[in-house]
This record gives sequence, C-alpha cells and structure tokens, in this order.
Amino acid sequence: MSLSFDPEFAQVFAAMAEAMAGATPPPVGDVAARRAMWEPIIGAASAAQPVPADVTTTEYYATADDGTKITMRWYAKTDAPTGPAALFFHGGGYIFGHIDLFDGPVARYVSASGVPMLSVEYRRAPEHSLPTPVEDAYTALRWLHEHAVQLAVARGARVIGTAGPANQEYVTSLGATALVYGEGLVERVRALAPNGVDAVLDAAGKGALEDSITLRGGTDRIVTTADFRARELGVVFAEGPARRSAARLAELARQAADGTLAITVGATYPLTDAAKAQQASDAGHSRGKLVRTVG
Repeated sequence: MSLSFDPEFAQVFAAMAEAMAGATPPPVGDVAARRAMWEPIIGAASAAQPVPADVTTTEYYATADDGTKITMRWYAKTDAPTGPAALFFHGGGYIFGHIDLFDGPVARYVSASGVPMLSVEYRRAPEHSLPTPVEDAYTALRWLHEHAVQLAVARGARVIGTAGPANQEYVTSLGATALVYGEGLVERVRALAPNGVDAVLDAAGKGALEDSITLRGGTDRIVTTADFRARELGVVFAEGPARRSAARLAELARQAADGTLAITVGATYPLTDAAKAQQASDAGHSRGKLVRTVG
C-alpha cells in the first residue's frame, strides 16, 4: 500500500527537505553550527506558503528586569472580532531561531483563527542561560497585561473602564468608555453593552468581582490582579513576580526623568503621616501613586 502526504503539508515539507539535503548533524555542544543548519531550514518552511494580506504587524518593546529591551511583534487580523490574545514563543530549544523566521507561521495562525498574537524575541542560550529566556517571556506577559486597554482599542474593541468621578477624563484618554463605579453598575454597563460583555479585567480589587460575574454570566474570562477573594469565587488571580528588580526600577526612573514614561502622583505624605497614606490607599479614590517621603 502506498502512502502520500497531505498536499498542504507536502508543499511545506518539500521546502524543508530541500534545505536539509546533504546536511550533517553538528557535534553536540556546537551551537553556532546548529544555528547555521537549522535556521535556513526553518526559514524555508516559513516562506513556503504566502504571508496573509489581512494581518498587520506592529513592533513593541518591553524592559526586562535587568534593563534589557525585549523586542515584541504584535500580529492582528484586520476586522477580526475582539477577544483574547496569545503569546507566541518561537521554537529552537532556547538556542536558535528568532521572530523573523516565524513571521509566516504566526501570521497564518492569526489569519486562520482571528486571535491576535504577540511574538517575543527572547534572549537565547548559551549567551543568556536559563532562567533569562523564561524571564523575558514573563516580561512580555506582564507588558501585554499592562497595555491591554490600548491594544484592545487599537483592534477596534470597545473597552468600558470604571473609575471615580475625578478619573473619568483619564480613562477616556486611554480610549475607553468611562463609567463611575458604584450603585447600579451592572445595569449601566448593560446599557452600554446590550449584547453582553466578552471579558473582564479587574485591577482595583474593590469588590467588583461579583458584578463582573453577573455581567459575564459565570466566572470564565474574568481576571483580577488585586482582589484576593478571586480563588473562593472561582476567578483567575494574576500574580506579579516574586522578586523585584532594581535594574527595572532604575530604567523606569530614567524614562520618567526624560518624559518617556508619565507617572501621576496622587498625593505626597511625610513618613509621620504614614497612617493617613494607608487610609488614602485603602479608600481607593486616588489616581496615581501615593508617595511617602523620608526626612
């Protein structure tokens, strides 16, 4: 009995087979030789099919904990319905490959599924040993979370953001539709989104999860970064890193100093007024950071 490949697979495999013809496996530990052998093969497979015309790409950069800038490429299908996004980390055993080699496959995934993807140029071994590649991946995940509103709006999603009366203009400046939180929130959100709410991100931790569950009709596609009751309610709680980075803090301070990063200070308190600062934080009505000064 004769067997044959699926025509689409055969088209891709033929390009790989041609690139692999006569290739000799490099010695164990010879990373440069493995890159020289495998990257052209991956590139041939990537280019074997056309890149969809209905997918756009945008370059972004995130700062890793050691201050290194990580390149990321955002892929989005034109006129696709809004929904979740995916992070893409290319293959290569942490030693070879880069995002340009996977341009074709990622664009085809996005075109076929409608799901946007963020491809990450993580640093590779042996120049950067573990856990650096994994930490770069986490940096990208953190960046995607922090920029959720802007990316969603850029895709054409309607984002409804809740805040106090003093912060309505700020929420609007991000591209979201601003609502004052409080009594009647569920009804007011439903008036703005009569066809339902697709997903909820809670960054306030002020008792919004019950309303979120009501709006979603369940606990799926709800994430909180601030409400510690999440697990008892069956909602996903997204935690930050276990350790803080002095290098990342220094980079953020530099960006704030040169105006690249805008940081809003809600109020400043001397150390003797630490209790008042805590009370203001617990109240949750201040936009921006609460700063305590020493000396």
